[in-house]
Amino acid sequence: MNLKYYLRGLGLGIVMTAILLGITSGGRKEALTDDEIITKAKTLGMIEDSELAGYVDKARADAEAGMRTEIEKELRNSLQAEIRAEVESEVKAEMQAEQILQQPEEEAADTEGKEGETAEASKEPEPEPVEFTVYSGELPQEISSRLEQAGLVESASEFEKFLLGNGYDRSIVAYKYRIPADADEEQIAKIITGHKGTAAE
Repeated sequence: MNLKYYLRGLGLGIVMTAILLGITSGGRKEALTDDEIITKAKTLGMIEDSELAGYVDKARADAEAGMRTEIEKELRNSLQAEIRAEVESEVKAEMQAEQILQQPEEEAADTEGKEGETAEASKEPEPEPVEFTVYSGELPQEISSRLEQAGLVESASEFEKFLLGNGYDRSIVAYKYRIPADADEEQIAKIITGHKGTAAE
């Protein structure tokens, strides 16, 4: 008895499944055509290639026009600034020229006199020559030492080396010389060897 009910229920389930499958497969729609797809896409906001190219060209033209306007504006502003600066500099130059022309001649003369005095004061007096005597039989070491004491050379040992290295030590002449205070080693060497310089009066 239980098997009988079981088989009856199984058969009923198979029949119901067949009916449901028939209903669902019969209600399936056919595939859409290309025109139908395009129409649906247009309603959803799709645009075609030709329309897209037109939009891109228009956007590019608008962008170029905007950039051209900005560039022209910047150029105009920079030119105005340059012209303003030139006018201001010319006005300042004219004002300075007028002030110079209006300055009294006495002030100009005083200014020139002060400039002349300043120039004369800036000239430093030339140092007086130093009297230096080379004694007979004196060695280069002794002469160099006395020259250092007189402030004519910075280092006695360096000057002695200079005399020995250049052969001046063999031709030193005993005499009373006037040596310029700013003379260098070579000038002093030439003076005390009689090649150059003046004797003291």
